Amino acid sequence: MGKSHIQAALDGTREIGLAVLATTLSIVAVFLPLAFMDGIIGRFFMQFGVTVSVAVLISLFVSFTLDPMLSSVWYDPDSQPGAKRGAIGRLIGLFDKGFDKLSHFYRGVLGWSLRHRIITMLVALMAFGSSFLLFPMVGVEFMPPSDNGQIQIDIETPAGSSTDYTAVKAHQVEALLSAIPEVESTYTSVNAGTASGENRATIAVDLVDASERASSSQEMTAPIREALRAIPGASFVVTAGGGLGGGDSPIQVKLLGENLDGLASAAAQLNQAMLAIPGIVDVELSLQQAQPLLDIVVDRQAASDMGVGLQATGSALRAMLGGETASEWTNDAGDQLDVVVRLPEAMRQSIDAIGDLPIAQSQTDTPVTIRLDQIAEVTPTLGPSEIQRENLTRQVTISANIEGGVLGDVTAQIDAAVAALELPAG
Repeated sequence: MGKSHIQAALDGTREIGLAVLATTLSIVAVFLPLAFMDGIIGRFFMQFGVTVSVAVLISLFVSFTLDPMLSSVWYDPDSQPGAKRGAIGRLIGLFDKGFDKLSHFYRGVLGWSLRHRIITMLVALMAFGSSFLLFPMVGVEFMPPSDNGQIQIDIETPAGSSTDYTAVKAHQVEALLSAIPEVESTYTSVNAGTASGENRATIAVDLVDASERASSSQEMTAPIREALRAIPGASFVVTAGGGLGGGDSPIQVKLLGENLDGLASAAAQLNQAMLAIPGIVDVELSLQQAQPLLDIVVDRQAASDMGVGLQATGSALRAMLGGETASEWTNDAGDQLDVVVRLPEAMRQSIDAIGDLPIAQSQTDTPVTIRLDQIAEVTPTLGPSEIQRENLTRQVTISANIEGGVLGDVTAQIDAAVAALELPAG
């Protein structure tokens, strides 16, 4: 067209500029929102959306700046075949020759494939089928573990342990963690949140930045788990990626049924089977240890004869054992606190003291009280601290962590253990 290199580069950029800009912004509008999606989809596509969006924006910048500049400087080999070429030009020429040979080879292979279609299809099918032979050699899991620099340690002391005893064990764990260089800070909660129960505690561990440690949070669980074995009188579950928000174990098996004893028996069988599977650690049952309870059985006939109603008996016991708010108290900081009145702990745990509790008669004009043991029998027993349900059906969950493997390596063995269970009816 008779234009100089510079003018041709400017005119060419103007002609395609609007089309390139529209294409780039369309791609960004499609892929950039993927980076802000929540849930599993967001975790899968965040890097993908950001990478595609940034790549096309950079290509837009290059097409408006670097490409026109190079086009105005570099010569056109078709219009200037005799121009002198520098070192870079000769290197590019060698690359072009190699690419031309590769293109010629590809055209030859493509032509042969079109002339021998049956053989080509057979080779493709054999390659596809042989790829499945590699499947058993590759680990399988839903999502790879991520390193967020957090570890959660769940502590459980024997049933009936006091909060003070559980706190002592938590302090022992804190002292052990303080000696690990990769641990930056810890946060302990006893009988609170997900660790509700006087015999339960949770420690959220924050690790130093990933650039300052050689092991991931998942790899750090193994030495911590091994070190915790030196602390007696408690059981521990170490999970990577916990923190204050809690952490779920990668393995969870649910058993459903109405017979709680049958569920407990089946869960115990599966618990032992999972402990024997290599790579599975921290096997834990959601069915908590039996808690010591006092069972109060009221003799309805005796209570009726003495003029004591069941509702009055329950209200009296609830106030004396569970406590009742008597008033409110405001401290120096201005916080309002409830003043709860109930029997001392020693009396609440004594069968004789509970049997001597006074119960008011409701069918007399003058206030008369009788002892609780005159109308009821108080006996010690054991019972579950909580009963979990799913769709109104009792449920027991067996959870576990994985050490030195991936989920797919142990799934088949867990399925076999579940199939071998002797489940009762229902």
